[in-house]
Amino acid sequence: MISVERRQIEACCGQKQLTIKFNGSLFKSHIEIFVKEGFTVQERFVKSGILFLDDENISASCPFGQNELHIKCKNKDCLDSVSKIEKIILASL
Repeated sequence: MISVERRQIEACCGQKQLTIKFNGSLFKSHIEIFVKEGFTVQERFVKSGILFLDDENISASCPFGQNELHIKCKNKDCLDSVSKIEKIILASL
């Protein structure tokens, strides 16, 4: 059974930073799934072995093969995008 754990970290200037930890790993093959769901992926990071996701509410990153995604909120209404990522992870692992 795949599980997802969300932790919130207070970041600079009152912004939120979240970490999603799950018992699986994200790989290059997951890029297409995130793009289909409206996230953009930076190719320069992919070439370096890092998954970097972006949309209007968040930016998220983790090295391929890891089980922890670091998320920075761009505005106060980022939790919908975070929930969307969690659902994608649960469905794809």
